[in-house]
Amino acid sequence: MPNSSTRPMLNPENWLDTYGNKLFRYALGHLQNEAMAEDCLQDTLLAALESMGSFHGQSSELTWLTGILKHKIIDLYRKKHHITYESDLTSNEDEDHTGDFFDSTGHWIETPTDWGNPQKLLEEKAFKQTFETCLKNMPAALALIFSCRESLEMNTQEICRALEITAANSRIMLYRARLLLQGCIQTKWGNPQEEKLS
Repeated sequence: MPNSSTRPMLNPENWLDTYGNKLFRYALGHLQNEAMAEDCLQDTLLAALESMGSFHGQSSELTWLTGILKHKIIDLYRKKHHITYESDLTSNEDEDHTGDFFDSTGHWIETPTDWGNPQKLLEEKAFKQTFETCLKNMPAALALIFSCRESLEMNTQEICRALEITAANSRIMLYRARLLLQGCIQTKWGNPQEEKLS
C-alpha cells in the first residue's frame, strides 16, 4: 500500500490562479451564463478540496478538476430542468418519434441530408442557432445525455456513472436524441446545398 510520501501532491492554494480562467471559460461555454459559471467553478473547487484523497495522479491536476467541473455542470442542468435519475432519464416520452424517420422495415423514409463538414457548419451562425434551438426543444433528459457525449465529451462509462443509468439505457437515449436532433435540423435547416444552387 502506497504511503503518504508517494501520494501525488496537489496544490489547492494555486488552483484558482493556475486553472481558474480555464475552468471558468469551460463552464461558461457550456452554461452560457456568467453567474452560473462562477457558482459552478466555486462548487468545483470546494468539491475538489473535499475529495483530494481520491486524486491518485493518473491524470493532471487540470484534467482531474475538469472532471469534477463536468459533474457540477450536469448537476446544474439537471436541477434547472428538474430531471430526476432513472424516471426521467429512461422515460419513453419520445419513443414514437422514431417512426418519423424509418419505415416498417427499418430503412430511412428519406435519406438524411448530407450537410458537409459538421465542424464548418457549427461555425456558421444560422446553423448554430438552428442546432441550439433544436437541442433546447428536445426532451430535457435527451438533451442532457447528448450534451454529455458530444459537448462534454464523456465516454459511456462516465455518462452512466454521472447519470446513474445503464449502458443499454445510455445507448438507446443517445440514439433517440440524435434522431430527434437530426429530424429537427432537417426540417428547420433543410439542405443548404440546394439553397446555394437555387
